Amino acid sequence: MYARPMVRLAGSADVPHLAEVLADAFVDDPLSKWLFGDDDGLRERLRRSFDGLMRKVYLGKGSTYTTEDLAGCAMWAPPGKWKLSIAQQLRLAPLMLRLMSGVSLRNGARLNVQVERAHPADAHWHLSVLGVDPARQRSGIGGSLMRPVLERADADRVLCHLETSKDENLAYYARHGFEISTELELPTGAPRVWTMTRRPL
Repeated sequence: MYARPMVRLAGSADVPHLAEVLADAFVDDPLSKWLFGDDDGLRERLRRSFDGLMRKVYLGKGSTYTTEDLAGCAMWAPPGKWKLSIAQQLRLAPLMLRLMSGVSLRNGARLNVQVERAHPADAHWHLSVLGVDPARQRSGIGGSLMRPVLERADADRVLCHLETSKDENLAYYARHGFEISTELELPTGAPRVWTMTRRPL
């Protein structure tokens, strides 16, 4: 039995370390490889991407959580704030142009269209990213990182929503109350990507 990790909101000083943790957590993710290229530079591109996402988008939403020892990170968007604003897209664009090829940018645009269409019409929290240091996985950290928002969503009677491209994640999120809502329609050669939605308990 593992002790429940202490969870808190992440701050700007945490970003460098958390970007490293998330890069390690997602370097074997099928969607990461499809979007950022499956080569020796993938981990560094992911690190820079997560660093940019946290600084330019998610810290400002006020719902990015980590543990006291920075073993993982959950980036949430509150209801009504899951869609990137024009200003946020412009802040991210220079970084993504450096990190992604032309083909990958087109793939990312197609993915974004499908992701937006799959979001519930009702108000909902969006779990954009959940990652845990691979050496610390399966110790309850991921569930602890989700707990603050899941409990708030239950109290407010609001949905939660996410996307995943790993088969094994389906059962994991199901244990936390999420159900598969759709499989995205992506180009030939793309990984399978599912959306999952959780109704308040």
